[in-house]
Parts: sequence; structure tokens; C-alpha cells
Amino acid sequence: MKNDYSEEVQRAGIKSFSFENILSEKLPVKNENGDLIFRLPSQFIKGIVNHRTGDIIKNPNFNPEYNSPAFESNIQSLDLNYS
Repeated sequence: MKNDYSEEVQRAGIKSFSFENILSEKLPVKNENGDLIFRLPSQFIKGIVNHRTGDIIKNPNFNPEYNSPAFESNIQSLDLNYS
């Protein structure tokens, strides 16, 4: 199990990539402005806040021990020449 994703990123020598790039299990999509949108696995999301009411809705799929199966392959697929 991956206890510390930060250590793995440092060990791989990655400096110029953000975690959402590495933790995403699906390919990013572009929004209406052409920005890349990365989608984290639902297990990483604790919940959402309803900004109108302030209510917090807990995510039943949240799992702080979740080990992303895509993490290692995402690290390997990065071109480290640009980090």
C-alpha cells in the first residue's frame, strides 16, 4: 500500500507536475476554456460542500487508505526530461 505519495514523487525526481496529473485514473478532458480537467478517483474525495446552504455531504466512497492502481504507471509515463 502506498503510504506516502509525496515520497514516491520525490524519489522519481518529479518537480514540475501536480498531484492531480499523477493521481488521475482517467484521461483529462478539456473544459469550455480549453483547460485540462483532471478527475481524481472518488476514494480521494472526502465530500462536497453545497455553497448555497453550507451543508457538507460526505462521500461514502472516501477511503484514506486507497492505493491508486494508476499511480505507478502515471509516474512512469511522465517525461522526466521536463521536470
